[in-house]
Amino acid sequence: MKIFVSAPRGTIRLLKRECQDCGATEVTSVPGGLDCEVSREALYRICLWSRVANRVFLPIDSFKADNTDALYAGARQIEWDKIFPVTTRFAVDCTLVQADIDHSHFAALRVKDAIVDFFRDKYDERPSVDTEQPDIRINVFIKRKSAQIALDMSGGSLHRRGYREGGGEAPLKENLAAALLMFAGWPKQKALFDPMCGSGTLLIEAALMAADIA
Repeated sequence: MKIFVSAPRGTIRLLKRECQDCGATEVTSVPGGLDCEVSREALYRICLWSRVANRVFLPIDSFKADNTDALYAGARQIEWDKIFPVTTRFAVDCTLVQADIDHSHFAALRVKDAIVDFFRDKYDERPSVDTEQPDIRINVFIKRKSAQIALDMSGGSLHRRGYREGGGEAPLKENLAAALLMFAGWPKQKALFDPMCGSGTLLIEAALMAADIA
């Protein structure tokens, strides 16, 4: 299967090495990340072990969408019940790049409506929307007149490791801290001194790397 893995600007070389180490093949650099061919096992490994990635997307479909009606129609024709059951709680995110559609929130709502209408028409039931803790997150990416719909396989941004309860102003993102350590060539067997540690992100990421903790 083909996936798209996004990462911060300037870290794609590191991401490519990570994805290949996890078993990805046909790895190609594209704006914002990498296109990869993966097995299911390699997909799981990337989601678990990549220290640099932001998100991992599995494309479902792409179609022309120069307005929100076309976007709705394109999303409506997808066989959503082959992807998740009606009992699933879902959320829709949307990103626009030089698109004819100019309101990302409304675009996301139109795709949500298409999904709900698909299930309602076929099963006389509808799945619930949960923007906080969905079972599945759907990403809509619209560039100019083209839309791509994908599943967010990471369930959210992978830079959120889960260990940070709070932080100072503008704390360093965890995946950027990991990338800095990789670029610096820090040897895991040696001590690491960070005299301006702030919220300790560099040190925590170094500890996770040294202990081989995902």
